[in-house]
Amino acid sequence: MTRNSFSISTSTAKSPRSHTMSGPCVIFDVVGTCFGYDSVEDSLHDVLASHAATIPPKLFFSAWTSNAELDFQRLSIVEKFRSHSSLLKNAFYKTMKDAEIPEASIPGADIDLLIEQYSHNLTPRPGLSEMIQILRDGGFTVWCCSDASPERLRSYFEKAGIDMPLENLLSCDMWGGEA
Repeated sequence: MTRNSFSISTSTAKSPRSHTMSGPCVIFDVVGTCFGYDSVEDSLHDVLASHAATIPPKLFFSAWTSNAELDFQRLSIVEKFRSHSSLLKNAFYKTMKDAEIPEASIPGADIDLLIEQYSHNLTPRPGLSEMIQILRDGGFTVWCCSDASPERLRSYFEKAGIDMPLENLLSCDMWGGEA
């Protein structure tokens, strides 16, 4: 291995993968960094308003995603891995309880719709495509990492019309085990 390269092994029993990064490269977080939450927050605003919840949508969203992230980290630490997306519904109910919103006041179908929005319909940050192209034109390899599955990450880039090879998407799911 040279000074300008390193390897990452993402091998699991079901999916042996190894990545070698050489030359100049840059690694971005995807969810919340390359792709924003505006569309989810707008939908959340509509759902909360239609059910007379008074908590600001941005505050609820932050608490919801923080609860899911904490659950993800705790379970990973004790080697009881579950994919981040599988934790979103329970985290939503916990956030409702914390915000003193009665569980029955927001139908499960509305929650499922919000989770679908969060999982598959984040919007690219302005200039994302151009930035990636400038980096590539400058000789950089662009890598992305997240706690989302590689397939979910890939779908964000595809919907935005940005070419991002699957092998350049790194996910915590690659190290975690069975979802």
